[in-house]
Amino acid sequence: MRINGRVVEASAAETAADLAARSAEAREGVAEGDWRLWRLVPERIEFWQGSTDRRHQRVIREL
Repeated sequence: MRINGRVVEASAAETAADLAARSAEAREGVAEGDWRLWRLVPERIEFWQGSTDRRHQRVIREL
């Protein structure tokens, strides 16, 4: 699978919620202001399945 698109920073509220949802061990030593959540906004997705006879299957979805 190959995904192409833009990477954007999530909102402060989404970032805080993501950090809060993690275990205490994962949050240990991480200040809320130091945590960032990023999202991939897909523009093109390619599914690829190889075959030994080289008749590969490829499905491309443009969004």
